[in-house]
Amino acid sequence: FCAANKMADDKKMMEELVGFLRHKKPEIRLAAVDGVATSTNTLEGIRKFKDTHAVRFLCQLVGDSDSRIARGVLSALINMSIDPFFLQQMINFHVVTRLIDSILDPENKTVELCVILLSNVSRDPKGARKIVQVGDALQGYYLRRLFELFVDNDKNQTKDDTFSWVASIISNATQIPEGREYVVKQGIFIKLLEYTQHPNLIRKKGALGVIRNCLFDASNHPFVMGPEVDILPKLLMPLRGPQVYTDEDDLIGMPPELQHVPQDKKIESNAEVKTIIVESLLLLAATRKARDEMRKKQVYLILRDFDLVEQDNAVKEGILQIVNMLKGLDEPEEVVDFNPMDTMDPTPHVINPEAILTKKPQKAQETENREPQAVEVPEKVEKVEEKVTPTAKPVAKKSAKKFTADVDEEGDFVEEI
Repeated sequence: FCAANKMADDKKMMEELVGFLRHKKPEIRLAAVDGVATSTNTLEGIRKFKDTHAVRFLCQLVGDSDSRIARGVLSALINMSIDPFFLQQMINFHVVTRLIDSILDPENKTVELCVILLSNVSRDPKGARKIVQVGDALQGYYLRRLFELFVDNDKNQTKDDTFSWVASIISNATQIPEGREYVVKQGIFIKLLEYTQHPNLIRKKGALGVIRNCLFDASNHPFVMGPEVDILPKLLMPLRGPQVYTDEDDLIGMPPELQHVPQDKKIESNAEVKTIIVESLLLLAATRKARDEMRKKQVYLILRDFDLVEQDNAVKEGILQIVNMLKGLDEPEEVVDFNPMDTMDPTPHVINPEAILTKKPQKAQETENREPQAVEVPEKVEKVEEKVTPTAKPVAKKSAKKFTADVDEEGDFVEEI
């Protein structure tokens, strides 16, 4: 009985707190936003909002003119996005459009958090469809604008910048066929090949994630293996060590940029990057013509020498699969004798924002086993229990009157209080 009363009191308190998100006075809205954000510091706190209009009201406040309110709103939504129930609500309440508008606003002071939240939202296929604008007259417009920001703000340096994280959004968008088609046909794919050796890890992993996802469509293989793209040297260079090939037979067919490299040439050190590259090569090897091209360009030699120094067992297993396919007997022409879905997740991978932002190399997880993660914002917050990342500092509670309000079906305010 006491437990039931406590639950009822908690529910009433949350309803009152959420109601103040729509108050006409900014200082009261700010206090309410801080209270909600603080409550989302734990999974238990997040669940208390399930019977409220919290997500709807918070989505309406994205891009608020008061940067303090906007930051608290985004912090709360980022933490709440770990729950699929709330994530679907965000998508339904047009959070993608609101976030894109905020990201494109040059005066916006919360772009960093907008990008992080959009990355979380894009991990859901429905969210990815919203970003790609599937079926819309302007399909692909959001992707194009995000890509322009990604390229225009590239300083070619190791240090992270706000728009480095756009790479994860584009990568997640290519988990759906429409996203992959747009990226390939609009030249984004070719441009991202330049990032396979980028000094910034976030940009590099995001770009490679896009490349790998697009290779899930075998129909793209002739194009990417052709002279316009010539993908193999771009994928193999990070795996190329300082070995010197003196046998002329070894150099026949090998791309010129791979034949002679500096004596201090270093192999890519990040485990996740190497995994993505090997998986990309494995996907290419699934088609007969691509395998023939890989043989001609001496892919086996590069992978053989890479395998000699590689320590990661998962990466070595991928190398072995590719080598077996290149050295094995092929089926008759036009018959694909290997299905990467037998050994890999059949759904293109999506990026784990937590792995990107914390810069901790992690083995790629299968999409079907993933859940959206709370995002760690560097130098702004500290982690708390159950791995949910708080994104707003606790504030003293302020007393306020009970507030209720109606909203229409689209989630917009019916009246201003």
